Amino acid sequence: MRRMDQLHGFLSSLSSLVPLDFQIWDADGLVYASDNGAKASHLTEHQAFSVQVMNQAIYQSISHNGQTPVFGMPIKYGQEVIGSLIASSSNDHSNQRAKDTVCVQTYDAKRMESFLTHLAGLAGDTWANRNEIEAVAENFP
Repeated sequence: MRRMDQLHGFLSSLSSLVPLDFQIWDADGLVYASDNGAKASHLTEHQAFSVQVMNQAIYQSISHNGQTPVFGMPIKYGQEVIGSLIASSSNDHSNQRAKDTVCVQTYDAKRMESFLTHLAGLAGDTWANRNEIEAVAENFP
């Protein structure tokens, strides 16, 4: 998946506002991480989860050690799965209590599915636009 600087900037800003970190994966590996790889201990688990999300092409959620929720949504270009969007609990917000209304709502799987559906759609559209621009640019000398 090509670099999508505007989307990366958006996800970085969003990550600073909500208790989530975001990752974008493609078949070749990690493309983007809002936490700049700070959670290296979970990268192997996230990679395996990402592959599962891409292979099954549906929204999924898991938890690490039964505590840390992780959500995944395939990113599509038309009907083709080109990557996955992974959202997980942010270290910056780990001190929030589980009873905190914001945390409870953020980690609600149904709400997260709707949210990630929109974000993955945005990622797919951004990739498609970038792809079309590069194709047009190749046709000019």
